[in-house]
Amino acid sequence: MAPFFGRVLFSAKLNRSEITIEDDEDSISADNTGYALEVGYLPINSLLLAAGVAKENIDPIQASQIGFINSFTNIWTAEDDTIATLRAKYVTQIGNYYTNFEGATYFADETVYRLGADLYIDPTLSVGVSFADSTEEDFDTIFNVRAQKFFTPAFAVGVNYTTTDGADSYGINGTFRF
Repeated sequence: MAPFFGRVLFSAKLNRSEITIEDDEDSISADNTGYALEVGYLPINSLLLAAGVAKENIDPIQASQIGFINSFTNIWTAEDDTIATLRAKYVTQIGNYYTNFEGATYFADETVYRLGADLYIDPTLSVGVSFADSTEEDFDTIFNVRAQKFFTPAFAVGVNYTTTDGADSYGINGTFRF
């Protein structure tokens, strides 16, 4: 979680990744160091608007939450460009349940966008769905289903399933808040 100062959020990430993707016909390997910088603002309670820049940023936390295919697509579509990012997140109550709606867009030579929603069945359990797409030619839409369970206020376990034409990924993640 990035620090908030009043109604403003600042976030900085630096990561190192070594990736190998193989299929029956091809193998792609890449090593990179990526970064992401973001500034956000809460114009009203429960609404976050954020903008930033990123370069080759494969965020392992994001990958565990939305799936590797989604995370890799964010940087693969932009190739070596620096990416401008916009995202929004809104949390509200609908009936007896809280919901989270989020959207993100990554701008480079091609544009990638992702929309998602989560339903909090109780304060410790959420289920959600998302999809991502791109302006890149021959890009297949990516669909994701996820769930997360907090066993204590500081510890949670999540699972996700991501699919697109010809590729599926499954994930399990742990969250520890301190």
